[in-house]
Parts: sequence; C-alpha cells; structure tokens
Amino acid sequence: KRTAPLLLIAMLVNISVSFYLAKANPPQNEAKIEKRI
Repeated sequence: KRTAPLLLIAMLVNISVSFYLAKANPPQNEAKIEKRI
C-alpha cells in the first residue's frame, strides 16, 4: 500500500515538470517531453 502514494506523487511531479518545461521552453521541446513520458 505504500507504493501507491509514491507512484501518485511521481506522476504529479512528472506532470508539473512537463508543464513547467512547456511554459519555459519553446513549443519545439514538447516533442522531447512526450518521448520521455
């Protein structure tokens, strides 16, 4: 049961980082972010 919250936190962190990079960097980097996910 301890692994579930850790996975949820990891997902939220990945999403937040992806949005931050999308706002900070030009649209061309969105393709790289999608490949990482």
